[in-house]
Amino acid sequence: MLSSAATFSFFLAIGSVIRNDALLPPHLQAAQMQFLPPLVRSRAEGAMLIRARWEAEKARRTAVAA
Repeated sequence: MLSSAATFSFFLAIGSVIRNDALLPPHLQAAQMQFLPPLVRSRAEGAMLIRARWEAEKARRTAVAA
């Protein structure tokens, strides 16, 4: 029973470390996200970004192959 409790405590401690590794406390992160403008792009802008990335990838592959 003690080994089960120790294992459970160990995983609980790992979870709390993972949750608290942010640079800002959660209440400050929430305030920061509330005041930042949302990053919203249109479909056309998204498509242009994807095409540009594809072209850059094609150019990089052809440069490596040559």
